[in-house]
Amino acid sequence: MSGERILKPFLRITILALTVALGSSALAQDTPQRIHREKEQMRSPAVSPDGATLVYSVWEEKRYAHKLRVLSIGKRVKASDNGWGVGAAFSPDGSQLLYLSEAKGDGKYWITVASADGKSPRDLRFEGSNPEGNPPSWSPSGQEILLINPAGTYLIPVVGAEGRRITVKTLGNASWSPDGKQIVYELKGGGISTLTVESGDIDGITRSRVGLSANWSPSGQHIAWIEDDEAVVFDVKSGKRTKVGPAIRVVWTHEGGGLLLLTETGGFTEGATGPIPDLAVQWTSLNGTEKLAIELPKVHAVITGENGRTLFFTVTGDGLYRMKLPALPGAQEGAVTPTEPVDKTKPKLPMKRPGNRKIDADTLKAIQ
Repeated sequence: MSGERILKPFLRITILALTVALGSSALAQDTPQRIHREKEQMRSPAVSPDGATLVYSVWEEKRYAHKLRVLSIGKRVKASDNGWGVGAAFSPDGSQLLYLSEAKGDGKYWITVASADGKSPRDLRFEGSNPEGNPPSWSPSGQEILLINPAGTYLIPVVGAEGRRITVKTLGNASWSPDGKQIVYELKGGGISTLTVESGDIDGITRSRVGLSANWSPSGQHIAWIEDDEAVVFDVKSGKRTKVGPAIRVVWTHEGGGLLLLTETGGFTEGATGPIPDLAVQWTSLNGTEKLAIELPKVHAVITGENGRTLFFTVTGDGLYRMKLPALPGAQEGAVTPTEPVDKTKPKLPMKRPGNRKIDADTLKAIQ
């Protein structure tokens, strides 16, 4: 039943609010609610900016493809299956849905744009990358789509057939800056760099052994990534870094004022395509004065909506849960206190760029 509050005994969720700053009051807590039952693995979930629509994919063995499932979240949750695809993402204004379509049944993924409910799909003719690696993503303006494949990195207009290659590099786990001028990504062999979209210039941030899950804060002031199983927050202006705790992935909340730190519990749940690691979640304000340790057994994906104030998490074999994150009294996005010295060794990486070469759809397919 949608919207039910009863949790299964083995999925009981305990929330402990901890206040670190002396004299502060405990954060207000919200009770997680299961809002939708789903026995299948909910792959690549995405939520609209207003938190009213959620999309995910389930594996259909007979069709040997992913079915696109759309949830309308209100007093009751309504589910509808609209097409075949995976790797969905909402446009910045929430009016359109981008995903990799499997409708042709040829074993390939094709970039498709549809209305927010998954209807009226429009094939952009470009073959997309594997959704497990670098699924396509919207530019902050919502006018272009970032496509990454072995031939390089491209910007594809939502309207029109031409695309342009911004670099011959295949950017790993790319994330846009909020102003759309730069992209942060992982280097092969470890490290984090940024690429300026207009010029193709590349600037190295770190050459450390490992840099994973890099993404910009909503304000653009910070970049967070994983380094040696620790979450690191990088101040773009000063170059200062802060280690904020163990994690395998980070998610920004509160428009950049907080972070979700995801860690593996050591347990696994069998999914449609193999074992899925069980995750635990801890939330922290960026300035470290507020923390919320959340024990979420059998959580396999976490996403946020409503400017990072609402948390959605999926539980394979059970369904979708939702909870409101606490408000941040006085915590500001830029208030992080560094715990590491400034890194003054930011290397300027050697670069050969294609000069923003324009390329049409047929040529792009030919070089893939």
